[in-house]
Amino acid sequence: MLRESVGGNLAALVERLKSRDSLSLLDFAKRCREGKDALISAYSLPPAAAERLAQAAPDVFMKLEELELPATTTVQLNTSSEGEPETWQTIEALSTGQKATAVLLLLLEAVVNALVHRDYLLSSTDIELTIFDDRMEIVSPGRLPNGITPARMLTGCRATRNQLIKDVMRDYRYLENSGMGIPRKIVKSMREHNGTEPVLIEDGERFNLRLLR
Repeated sequence: MLRESVGGNLAALVERLKSRDSLSLLDFAKRCREGKDALISAYSLPPAAAERLAQAAPDVFMKLEELELPATTTVQLNTSSEGEPETWQTIEALSTGQKATAVLLLLLEAVVNALVHRDYLLSSTDIELTIFDDRMEIVSPGRLPNGITPARMLTGCRATRNQLIKDVMRDYRYLENSGMGIPRKIVKSMREHNGTEPVLIEDGERFNLRLLR
């Protein structure tokens, strides 16, 4: 995408990014907006390439934020009892009962997200959880806040609508503070569980998270 949108010789830049242990496209887009010096400082990019990136059109940075990097980690669950040494296993290696527990944890994450991010100003509306033959849907009242889109959610982009509820859920360890529940937990867990991707749909004043069976 960078080669098409920015142009020029970006081979050294691409190799520099590939060599990093971790890469946040949100942070990378932010540094691009801040300019050449920020890119060089944060990513040690060649000056010429950093300058071309910094001069790219604003829509290039938005496209960067909406890209989804291939999964590079494997979801594992700790199957040991409390007080025992940790035993981490992939979902494929779990017993039938353990897999059922993993699916319940996935469902809990989805419901917690709905509770935290729904629009409580919409009266006479409820969070809906519906199980169909081929899928499960969790519907949360309200549009996505502050310019968030389903594509940006998949990359970890976040905006808090109900900060107090989020803080309480975090304090009780029902969610992390990173806002990465969708990409790190739900997306990766579904890939491990049955090889499918969650479907995120914004439909009017409703947000629908669809999990295929």
